[in-house]
Amino acid sequence: NDPGEAVVLKRYWLPQSGEISPAESEFRALALAVEHGVRAPTPIWIDRIGLFPERAIVISHVEGGVLLSPASPIDWAAQLAKALVAIHRIQPASVDRDLFPVLTNTDGHQSETETLAALSRHPLGMDLWSRRVETLAMLKPEVPVYVHSDFWPGNTLWVEEKLTAVVDWEGGSI
Repeated sequence: NDPGEAVVLKRYWLPQSGEISPAESEFRALALAVEHGVRAPTPIWIDRIGLFPERAIVISHVEGGVLLSPASPIDWAAQLAKALVAIHRIQPASVDRDLFPVLTNTDGHQSETETLAALSRHPLGMDLWSRRVETLAMLKPEVPVYVHSDFWPGNTLWVEEKLTAVVDWEGGSI
């Protein structure tokens, strides 16, 4: 880095025995993101020698702030969608599989009973559920891809309504 260039120091808890280190997973996730052209901070350094009492990484500083009420919601949503597609194009190598847990079909979702109860209150709810079931039945397994696992507008940075980065990559999955 250039002298005087702003960086960010992120510190994490020490992982328990057998637990994936969030510092290691975020550092690798950011490297994958940058390699694949995803707008994200660049990983610079990881503390593997215990310089800090916790795990730590240094990443590039990215200008911007959270944008939750854009002037042009359609453009804003399109930029978010484009970023998400780029993230899902990342195919972690087999050596990366130890750093990212593999999601199952039910991870992060309501139970079927909760989902059906919520959908039954909407006029199109049951039609949407039927279409979901049909679509899932047609899907074929593809190559494993990276999933950010906490992708929402609060984890994005914007300058003048242009997406500058997706942040908070420590919880990623495959």
